[in-house]
Amino acid sequence: YEEGTHVAAITCGTSGTAALSTSYDELSYTRIGNRMFVSGYLSVSAISSPAGYFDISLPVAAATGVKFRASASISVHTVASANLSDFWVEVNGAILRVYMGDGIVVQADSAEQLIVGTSIRVDVQYAV
Repeated sequence: YEEGTHVAAITCGTSGTAALSTSYDELSYTRIGNRMFVSGYLSVSAISSPAGYFDISLPVAAATGVKFRASASISVHTVASANLSDFWVEVNGAILRVYMGDGIVVQADSAEQLIVGTSIRVDVQYAV
């Protein structure tokens, strides 16, 4: 059993940058055996020409092939123009990869929705 915090980072998939507010950049985690439970609230404080999907760092990498055996959800608020319900996320190694679900398949353009003030609530569990 282990508890802790992780200072998260956002990375844009194609180009550009996004920074988190130092007041809202931590994820809390609990590890019980080989299960990781991560949650938190993040807020974007600076943005520069973001393109592609975006990734949120996790405290510990998931076990190989876990993205199909993980449970992850995010709520995103205050974005450029997308429907808030269209964000789609998966666990991929030591990151949460965020896509847009605004087509018949996921789209790699979620980073383009980030603006200063975007808030992201994270809730994920996965095997390590």
